[in-house]
Parts: sequence; structure tokens; C-alpha cells
Amino acid sequence: MFVVRFIRDTDIVSLQSFLESYQQSDENYFCWIPEKILRELPQNNHIGVFEDGDMIGMCTIRLDKYLKNKSKNTSVMLSDVYINKEKRGQGRGSKLVNRAVELAQEKYPNCDIYLSIIELKIRPFYEKLGFEFIGNGKMRRTK
Repeated sequence: MFVVRFIRDTDIVSLQSFLESYQQSDENYFCWIPEKILRELPQNNHIGVFEDGDMIGMCTIRLDKYLKNKSKNTSVMLSDVYINKEKRGQGRGSKLVNRAVELAQEKYPNCDIYLSIIELKIRPFYEKLGFEFIGNGKMRRTK
């Protein structure tokens, strides 16, 4: 059983363990800085996936000042979406992204939601979750 929720101050040990295992992985794409994540916790920007008390994935919700849109809605970027490699393929990533979308919409009603992808091979995963590719490694939520 796994749970998707905002990361709390009480998750520090699990967060540090997750970040250490991530930094040792062969998929070290993101430059997560534990101190920065801990500083941002009061803003509730970081969402974690927890299984048996251990953090196995995370995502960050950020306001994006650089994305221009004609509707003048708030633009939100989902970034740093990651699930431990050995825990993939069992619905955890889908649940993480869907929950992040829900939380972003709760926090920023009528927001436009984007994400950036590093590898194009992950594009079909996000398309199944209601995102469309708009170019330059960016995808926008359409549902």
C-alpha cells in the first residue's frame, strides 16, 4: 500500500534516505538539494509517494513565471517527477502525477498545468494522464 501526500517536516529521515538512493542511481537527472527542499516545506511544494513509511518518489509543484498563456491563468509547472526504478509499473507514478494535478488545482484554481520532460520516451506515459506535447520538452495538461 502506498500513499501520495505533501512532504512534511516529520519526513526528513525518509526524504534524506530517498535523495541518497536517488543520487546513487543511474538516473540522476535532477539536482535535488535536501536543504532547499527542507526550506520549501512550509510552502507545501513537494509531494511524496510513501510505502511502508519509506519515501519512494516525489514531485514538485512550482508557479511558473516564464510560461505565457493567453487565458492569463496562473501557470503551474510539475517538475522533478520521479519514482524509484524498482517501484515502477505498478501505478505509483500515475497516482503521483494525478494527485499533484489535484493539489495544484486546489491551491491555484483555474491554473494551467505544465511539465517538462527530459526523455521523449516518457511522453506516452504523460499523454495517458491527459497531457499533450507542445514542443521544447514541455507538455500541457488538457483534461
